[in-house]
Parts: sequence; C-alpha cells; structure tokens
Amino acid sequence: MSPALLAGLLAAASLAPFLNKAISGDSIFYLRVARQMLVSPLRPFDFTLVVDHAARSGWAVANNPPLVSGWYALLMAVGGEREWWLHLGALVFPALAAAGMARLARALWPEVSRGWAVAAGLLLVWTPGVFVNSTDLLYDAAFLAAWVWATALHAEALVEGSRAKRLAAYGCVAAAGMIKSVAILLPPILWFHAWLRHRSLREELFGTLIPLAVWLAWAGQNLAIYGQVQLLKARAEVGASLRLHKEVSLLCALGGATVFLPALLAAAARRSKAGW
Repeated sequence: MSPALLAGLLAAASLAPFLNKAISGDSIFYLRVARQMLVSPLRPFDFTLVVDHAARSGWAVANNPPLVSGWYALLMAVGGEREWWLHLGALVFPALAAAGMARLARALWPEVSRGWAVAAGLLLVWTPGVFVNSTDLLYDAAFLAAWVWATALHAEALVEGSRAKRLAAYGCVAAAGMIKSVAILLPPILWFHAWLRHRSLREELFGTLIPLAVWLAWAGQNLAIYGQVQLLKARAEVGASLRLHKEVSLLCALGGATVFLPALLAAAARRSKAGW
C-alpha cells in the first residue's frame, strides 16, 4: 500500500467517531446551497434565509464558490440528508489532504521513509484546527486538500519533468479557487517554486490558463445572474465588516504569496530569452 493511500485511510478512520456529530454553524448554509443546487445547479444562491432575525438572500451571504456544496448535493441525491451519511461523504476531503501531504513529503524529500511520509499526512490532518474543521461540513478541509494536491503534483512535475502532472496541479488550483477565492494566491507560489528549480516559466504560465479560464467562467456566471462578481463584492450583508484578526490574517496570506513576485520579475528581467 502506498504511503499516500495509507495516510488517507488512517486520517479518515481517525475522524469516523464524529460521523454523528450535529451539523451546525456555517455548515447549515452550505447545505442550504446544496439543496438549491438540486433544484437549479446554475443558480446556487437563489434562496432567502433568516439571519439575525432578518431575511437575507443567499447571494448576499455567500462569500465563496459552491463547488463543495455541489458534492453535498450529489450526496443528498444519493442518500438523503442523514447526518452520518453527509459526514461520511465529507471524509473524502481530510483523507485527500493527508494523502496529498504524504505525496508532497516524498516529492520534496525523495529519501524520506514510507513511515515519515505517512506521518506527514497524519500530522497535517491531526493539527487541531484542521481536525476540528474536518469533523463538520465546512469548506476548509476540501480547500486544504485541493491546495495540498496542487502543491504536491506541481512538486512532482518539477522533479519528473511531467507536463501532465503540471497541468493536473493547475487543475487542482482551479478546484481550490472554486472552493475558496483565496486560492488566487496559489499560482504565484507555484511560479516561484518553478523558478527556484530553474524550470521554464512559460510552461507555468500556460498551466495557469486552466484556473484562469475556470475562474473567468465563474465570474461570467456571477455577472449574468447576480450582476456582481463574487470575488469583487465589497462585503456580504451578513458580517458586514472584517474584524481585526481577519484583516491581519488576510494581509499575512496576501503578503506571503505575493512577496515572491518582485523577486521573480527582477530575476526574469535578468534572464535571457532562452531562459523562459
């Protein structure tokens, strides 16, 4: 059995005791989106709900694309809305995150033993913040899985020179962006990693067309149906203003991803045309 598969199975098994956990918090909204997608898949936010004693539109509340809610909609269509069933279906996300981390460990450190690769995957999922979120139906575990797999496949592509894996990596980037919009920060990180490995940035930019096409299609859907681009919405009607801790974390994430760009552009300016 491969380390990735073993890490994924062990991660899922460790979360099995929480299959009957009550659905609460933001998960309720995500399931409401899923029900709407069963009715009209292209209009996932066409509903109203009561928040803080006031009726709000689904579009006003939604801050992220509905890819994971689409998965929940499929689960509902197959097995209904039983809590244990939905939690069971959601276990795929932390399992994928653990498996992807095991793959990433081996890509970045080829000499690592199978045991340590498995441990890397499990330690990721067993981090308290990840573990707790994985016991609910939030988007976080799915986003983490897509981010980790994008990074792992990209690292493997750089080592092996595999164009197929590079394109698959950017496919995962596209999926991450359809889970949480903050995934727009991932491509610059992958570009910088490629530059560090002295790989062609032309190939990286070609791969970036995949998420760019998907995200532009989603933006077009937003404009056509709701008259706004979700990513550019100034605020949601619920939770109208960002709290300080959110502002700080957002700035840290933005800085951590974009700090590579000036160095990348400066290095590119010095490179010959053949280097691209």
